Amino acid sequence: MGRHTANTSRQPNEFVREAAQAYNKAYGFRRITEGVYVAVDESRARRIAEVYESLPDDDSRNPVVRKAYEQLADEIERQWNFAIVAMGITFEPWRCEGQPYANSGDMCGDVRSHHRLYYFQGGDPHPLLGRLDPATGLSLNDKFRAIHDLFGHAAEGYGFGPRGEETLGSGTATCSALMRKKLRQRKHAGKIVGSILAGIITIPLAITLAGL
Repeated sequence: MGRHTANTSRQPNEFVREAAQAYNKAYGFRRITEGVYVAVDESRARRIAEVYESLPDDDSRNPVVRKAYEQLADEIERQWNFAIVAMGITFEPWRCEGQPYANSGDMCGDVRSHHRLYYFQGGDPHPLLGRLDPATGLSLNDKFRAIHDLFGHAAEGYGFGPRGEETLGSGTATCSALMRKKLRQRKHAGKIVGSILAGIITIPLAITLAGL
């Protein structure tokens, strides 16, 4: 079985947009700025990638880091449950070879046409997001990958490349507005953006994503 393919439309998904706004309103977050697509500042991106490369591989004993990830974990669970219960989204782990979608357009099309999203599993266990849900057998990292693609990429039709990830990391996109209410959450978002930019600019992306 190969990659899943669907409608390759990359237009904003109004259903996901409206759901994200409803989530923010319900939890007291600010209204999301829609329709923003920032350009990549390559100089800034390289600096972020360089800082990311200098960070320790595992700082999980740092109490500030642990507290940040505890809050992130709570937010992941809330968004995961909201997507399933309130939105009727079906999240399915991809159990075949390779990646579930050929590109972000295929993923966005699957969400639009079927309210379904396949997400990638794999890589080394995350020291702070590796906790398994006994009901599903999924880790928090699995769930984060799914909601990142739903609220981050599918809501606005953002691509998986540098510009899409830069927009998500800028704090203006749907995923960022949901995930980054406080500074300690932005620290995690910055780590993700840094890892992706590092993968695009300096090292193979697959190696980078394995550490998330």
